[in-house]
Amino acid sequence: MPFDPSQYLLPVDVATGAPTSQEGMLLLAYRGIGVIAGQGKGAYLTLANAIRWNEMEAEDSDGFEKKFRESLADELKKIQSEDENFVYSAELRFLWSKVFPEAARALLKSKSSKVEPKVREAIRSALEP
Repeated sequence: MPFDPSQYLLPVDVATGAPTSQEGMLLLAYRGIGVIAGQGKGAYLTLANAIRWNEMEAEDSDGFEKKFRESLADELKKIQSEDENFVYSAELRFLWSKVFPEAARALLKSKSSKVEPKVREAIRSALEP
């Protein structure tokens, strides 16, 4: 079966960059973007809506928020054209850390082995004064 980007669903927190799915849903509600309820507590956004929402947010933002939204939309577009799995790169995580510094500090404190060293370094760099 060929890849169908319209069927690709992203967790709300991944699609918006929000630290939690609840915060992501609040961000989406502001623009009237609907989510798809998953089993349990999960909520998802279609790939097309995630791209569109980040592009709209970029237009109304500036500074690191604008750069983060533009970069996230560009990375999501790659999934659309290349059937790739989405992973936050170190560069994207740097911008995310500038937009969501409290969540970035919490991620660094977690000592999670899932966070690659280069991503940790990008977060630390973003949080430096």
